[in-house]
Amino acid sequence: MDKRRLKKFAMEARSNLMEGVKARLLRLGITEEGVNELSVIDTQVIDKSNRILTSNEVRQYYKLVVDFKSKARKTDATQVYQSLQEEIAYTWFNRITAIRYMEIHHYLPAKKRMLSSIHPNRKEPDAVSEIRELVDILKLEDAEIQSIESNEKLVSNALFKYVLLKQCHQLGDILPSVFQAVEEIQELLMPDNIYRAFIEKMVHDIPETEWQSPEIIGWLFQYYNAEKKDQIGGLKYKAISKNNLPVITQLFTPKWIVEYMLQNSLGKLYNSLFPENKLSQQWVFFLTNDTVIFPTPKHITTIEDIKIIDPACGSGHILIHTFDMLYTMYEERGYSINEIPKLIIEKNIFGLDIDKRSLQVTHVVLLLKVLEKIPNFLKKRFNYEFQVMEWRDTTAIISNEALEFLSLDDEVEKGIRELEESLINAKQFGSLQKFPAHNYQKWLDSIANKVAKLELEDIYISALQLEIQEKLIPLLKIASIATQKYDVVVTNPPYLNKYNPELKRFINKNYPDAKADLYAAFIQKCFLMLQPNGYEAILTPYTWMFIISYEKLRIFIQKNGRISSLVQLEYAAFEDATVPICTFVLQNQLEMSPGEYVNLGEFLDARTQQLKLVEAANNSNVSYRFRRNFESFNAIDSSPIAYWVSPAIVEAFKSELRIRDWGEAREGMTTADNKRFLRFWYEVSYKDIALSNASSHSCRWFPYNKGGKYRKWYGNNEYVVNWENNGFEIMNNMTSTGKIRSHNYNLDYIGREGITWSSVTSGQFSARSFEAGFLFDGTGSSLFLYDKTHQNYILALLCSKVAQEIFGIINPTVRFQPGNIASVPILGSTNKTIDELVEENICLAKLDWDSVETSWDFVQHPFLTYQAGARTIEDAFSNWEVETQKRLKKMKQNEELLNQIFIDNYRLSGELTPEMTEKDITIRKANKEKDTKSFLSYLLGVILGRYSLDTTGLAYAGGEMHIEDYIKFKPDLDNIIPITTEAYFEDDIIHKIDELLIVIFGNQSLDLNWNTLADNLGRRPGEEAKARIRRYFSKEFYKDHIKVYQKRPIYWMFTSGKLGAFKGLIYAHRYNRDLLARIRMDYVLELTKVLENYLQLEQFKLQDTSYRGRAQKNIEVYQRQLEELKKYAILINHLASQRITLDLNDGIENNYQVFQNVIVQDEKSRTMRINLLEKI
Repeated sequence: MDKRRLKKFAMEARSNLMEGVKARLLRLGITEEGVNELSVIDTQVIDKSNRILTSNEVRQYYKLVVDFKSKARKTDATQVYQSLQEEIAYTWFNRITAIRYMEIHHYLPAKKRMLSSIHPNRKEPDAVSEIRELVDILKLEDAEIQSIESNEKLVSNALFKYVLLKQCHQLGDILPSVFQAVEEIQELLMPDNIYRAFIEKMVHDIPETEWQSPEIIGWLFQYYNAEKKDQIGGLKYKAISKNNLPVITQLFTPKWIVEYMLQNSLGKLYNSLFPENKLSQQWVFFLTNDTVIFPTPKHITTIEDIKIIDPACGSGHILIHTFDMLYTMYEERGYSINEIPKLIIEKNIFGLDIDKRSLQVTHVVLLLKVLEKIPNFLKKRFNYEFQVMEWRDTTAIISNEALEFLSLDDEVEKGIRELEESLINAKQFGSLQKFPAHNYQKWLDSIANKVAKLELEDIYISALQLEIQEKLIPLLKIASIATQKYDVVVTNPPYLNKYNPELKRFINKNYPDAKADLYAAFIQKCFLMLQPNGYEAILTPYTWMFIISYEKLRIFIQKNGRISSLVQLEYAAFEDATVPICTFVLQNQLEMSPGEYVNLGEFLDARTQQLKLVEAANNSNVSYRFRRNFESFNAIDSSPIAYWVSPAIVEAFKSELRIRDWGEAREGMTTADNKRFLRFWYEVSYKDIALSNASSHSCRWFPYNKGGKYRKWYGNNEYVVNWENNGFEIMNNMTSTGKIRSHNYNLDYIGREGITWSSVTSGQFSARSFEAGFLFDGTGSSLFLYDKTHQNYILALLCSKVAQEIFGIINPTVRFQPGNIASVPILGSTNKTIDELVEENICLAKLDWDSVETSWDFVQHPFLTYQAGARTIEDAFSNWEVETQKRLKKMKQNEELLNQIFIDNYRLSGELTPEMTEKDITIRKANKEKDTKSFLSYLLGVILGRYSLDTTGLAYAGGEMHIEDYIKFKPDLDNIIPITTEAYFEDDIIHKIDELLIVIFGNQSLDLNWNTLADNLGRRPGEEAKARIRRYFSKEFYKDHIKVYQKRPIYWMFTSGKLGAFKGLIYAHRYNRDLLARIRMDYVLELTKVLENYLQLEQFKLQDTSYRGRAQKNIEVYQRQLEELKKYAILINHLASQRITLDLNDGIENNYQVFQNVIVQDEKSRTMRINLLEKI
């Protein structure tokens, strides 16, 4: 199945159908603003396209208007309009895809193609070409056909719509529980372009070979919703409203995962009931354990007694595979082919969902399964009662008259009222809903019998009967389905942990032990729906297995049942979920029997995982299949489902000593407004950062641990936080209701040295030491030791392979909480060897971190630090390369020694080895290209005064600048370094670098050093060295700079536009309000004069016929550049006249935006929107 093709078609179909419905509504005078009623002339109703409506359309139109206005009074016209447009579009999508499937498989009673033709060269559907043959079977009216043929401009299209509607009406008559009757409004709003824009594309774009399984209907439905899901934003960042829950939380489960769930739940049940069966030999994902005999459910005597439900059935994908499996079981037990489908539909399979659209699909795909077994089912007009229902809010209560008419007991009447009350928000809470304890099935049977025996004496009794049938019976039926017990509950529940307020209150109240995510609440609810010895098969994120916030759920499972089997998957197994997934089966019995566990996490693609699961089912001795008792997990803190853990690790957890006994692991601060309170340290004035004293009252900015990339021992010191006046501004940032936004200040721990880590990481855990003076963030939580002599030991442990193994047990996710760190067991104690190795590692890591200019302790570029008298860049690089290799080798040796110490302490020598790979050592290696780029960046810093050749570290980063302090090389006085295609200016970037290279390395090696720089960057054939460096600064440098400085550039690139006629770099910390005027006068206008002279010269050359072609091209280039410079000069003049000042405390992002997207008028008073600076 080509899912990309299906997705493309479904998304386009939705768009086309929505536009088609919109067009119909517009012609009827209905928009998002409301109803503009149609004109009536001589009793004729005329739509907005001046077409006279038929009498049938008039009736439908007025019904639509009344319905629209009624709903709009309760909400608003826009919401009603959007809901109506969406409902009409998806209803026709569902109907037509079902008909397409049925026509391909010859299931339609008419035995004619409704949407296509069996004749390759025929353009219109057979139902239109051969319409006279359908008159009797579809009850077509000959007069209507003749009217269409004589009056309609687009005869074929009109005939098609007529036949299609008749086909839908017929299907609705035959099987109303599946094909709901076409409502008048749906008929009226059927898009005019439904054939060309939807059906024709479906027939053409999706080959008939793709329509071999009803599964395609579900995939199309999921992809139909893809665009809306993207618009809402998926499951990220925000709470989801009640109306959007179905779209966001529905995911189509891969077939092989469904088969695993069914084979190990329904299959196990069948196997225990009929151990002599042959079917189990065909179940390729069946994880058997021949040593365990499970008790047989006592209430089941035949397959007909088995009840299975999917309480979040969506589009019925799991149910159709359940149907297939049950069908084979019935066959093996000797049932006749004609009776099996009815038994499955009416006795075995149940489903619930909050989404009406999905349930339309579910009914259809189950019908298609029936048709697969009984192809003439529709022709024989059988009618099955499907046990699949939609959760609906009880917006309209049942009248007292209806209940009194039924003569119900007080208890029953009271129970019905309680049921109505409990289902007020059923559309949101769905199958998590809890009910008052009553026998709803008994009430349902009794009331249904009474209604069946009614004699319709008058209109009043008929009205009561209709009310009972439409309101009360569905209410009792869904309550009965939701409250009865099942032998198998199988589902892929919704995944959602960002609740809207209503949902949050409901979950907290009803599922306090499983409130972390909707899927967790479903795990608990589904288990509570089971019969004794029943099975729950489910697919969820695997976070519940490990994270502390799910500990109570794990305890609930252990107290009430057992894990029968579990398969842990890699991300790729379920691409649509984009979260780590597991699928598992729970059993409602407390036998002390082991479960079967399979870890597919090492197999990266879905197909490989599927094959490996088959292999594990066939061979229980494969290395990735395990057999464990649930009770064995209790030895580990919070009882994670760590099924792969060795006895040695379990023994380690039996140690009474934990990291929490030696120190306090603290979750960091939440500022609630990072954009306002956080900066990268290099954004603000260096003198305003309290790098030595976190209690300093004179500074505004303080070092701030905020996690960061994978890095061990030391580093990631990038952020500062506004903690001026002891955090007054952060601690008094309030909501409109007076609630303080920020929290977790950790006042007692501010400024203390400790150990920090990156709370969120996609790779391995990494810990780092930090000095006194820091505050810390929630993503940079920290550990503070009670006794400082333990710090090196704990840091070494956390950076070891042993810790990685432990974290893989207690929290193998991407988020490391303080509780995870605190629960690490401690074996052994610190010693001199560990202390010395750790101190050396911290020193090596700090040297490495400080060798890049984004460290606040950066001294100078390594080419200068390790110059050692070298006169060439090549020699300086070689020295630097030797140094980095020594550091890397030493760090690797030290980490391996520490690994061995901890492996020995934890008795893991048989399971772990101390060896490390270079990629796991966070010491960088010398790299010619990267180091050359960083060297050019450093040289620019010297040119602009950030660094000085006379001092180490920062020479200027805010405050007052003293040019006289720069001796060997004077920084550029005006803070403007032009970067142009030619050397138009004396302070051109190439001239400045030329001077610097002479100062640093001497004149004799100047040409060699230029060539080295160019070669290291990679140059084009025949390209001169200086031209390569000029090209780098013009085209590449700023992208590199933005990346290194994480979109907070300290050097700003002024650019006149796409042509780059003028470009220039400034140092943001040296910006002043006169800078723009200098750029305009000294550079932009001067460059304009130069280019005008060049233009005149080229125009003169036009007289030379041998040069004319080249001259004409140059003239065009200069003209475009001059036009760009003219606009740019206007912009700069507009801003320069304002004499704008900047505050470094506002941060680079805010200050940068002052000069972007500026609106000015050109000489002809036309509005222009221009950027002064290169886009970030």
